[in-house]
Amino acid sequence: MKKIIAIVLLAAWMAVMPPALAAQSGRIFGSFADKPGVESVYIGKAGLRFAGKAAFMDRGDLGDVCAGITDMESIEILNCEKKALIPELQQQAQALVDSMKLELIVEARDGGDEATRIYGIVPDDNPAVLKSLLIEARDGDEYSLIYIRGTVDIEALQNYGSEK
Repeated sequence: MKKIIAIVLLAAWMAVMPPALAAQSGRIFGSFADKPGVESVYIGKAGLRFAGKAAFMDRGDLGDVCAGITDMESIEILNCEKKALIPELQQQAQALVDSMKLELIVEARDGGDEATRIYGIVPDDNPAVLKSLLIEARDGDEYSLIYIRGTVDIEALQNYGSEK
């Protein structure tokens, strides 16, 4: 959970960066970015290269996350509190899962209206790697999507954390 929070913090920090806001290519959820009731952050490859070189990336959870993320193309985050838009966002997420053949990796439910699903591609030849990670979270009337286009090396994350 700390890793997800660190990614969200990175995204929030990068939201103030003009190059990240100007980057439009490769957006999966771009059609929702300007809709009322939707908050959106997109960090493109240039923004990620910059963030990867920033001095603060060596410390704390953010450094842990960056140690395991390689070949990063983009991070896209959507948060929607407008109940009428949530079904449309869910359809978009499902279409992404289907078209990219993402596998359900983890699903957590509380028995009510809270659920979190993590999808990705786990290559048969390297099960320690996740590709094209999608995190879908529903908490009552709030719905969030985090899409990471790139490779997440689980072993690098584990090794980095154990060296502390």
